[in-house]
Amino acid sequence: EAPGDYDLAPKPERLSPLADFVPYGAREPDVETPQPSVYLLKNLRPGFQMLFVEFEDFVLAIDAPSGWYEMQQVPPMNWSHGDASTALGEKYVRAIEQAVPDKPIKYLVLTHHHNDHIGGMAPFLNHGADVLAGKGAAQMARRVGDAGANPTATITTITSEHTLEDETMAVRLIALPGGNPKADGYLMVYLPRQKILYTTAFIYPVPEAAFPPAESLELSLYFVEWLDASGLEVDTIYNVHAGGLVEDWQLDHLRAIARQRAAAQ
Repeated sequence: EAPGDYDLAPKPERLSPLADFVPYGAREPDVETPQPSVYLLKNLRPGFQMLFVEFEDFVLAIDAPSGWYEMQQVPPMNWSHGDASTALGEKYVRAIEQAVPDKPIKYLVLTHHHNDHIGGMAPFLNHGADVLAGKGAAQMARRVGDAGANPTATITTITSEHTLEDETMAVRLIALPGGNPKADGYLMVYLPRQKILYTTAFIYPVPEAAFPPAESLELSLYFVEWLDASGLEVDTIYNVHAGGLVEDWQLDHLRAIARQRAAAQ
């Protein structure tokens, strides 16, 4: 409660009626197939584009978000209205089962330990998926398993590189150096045959008038520097957040900012 000498604003009325609102976890999946055996789940929650890939005998999914709370509101507001912590993970699992109905979800890759990327992992563990993750995310996955979500799941910590490959698909997990500006143990996901790079939190592909967002500029500059030094052949970059697809002009704009900074030093 606020102290007695505070003047409180009147409680606001709801901005929009929620009686007919369908929680994001309950909405029908929207899946695109940009390349064979590569699936993009659009808007799992607003502005979240999830990638999963099909191998010969199984499916690999990347990250598992939950709803999110913001403390600017009292009480905190869940901007994924009506969703329990597992609802988006359950929706993600349903989407995979509908898109690839005859193959199990064998692996869940966790790129980093932030809640909006791993908070919905329990349904994947309950469906028998094993976890591949960097140190921080692997620790969190073990806690979820110990709390009752399939405690027998195998959780593998990736500290450098790890490749999964068969006749139909290859996925390469690349751990970033410690001290990167996002999260220690962060994993980049690279599909070498399709030349697709999936980065879940470094570059936000928003329209030109708002690009690059100031709050993500340092992350984006780090990403472009890492990309240019990586030696990877990359034709397409997807990001979980914002519009999903990263365009060439966005990369070039970030490189121009980096050159301006270097010239000013």
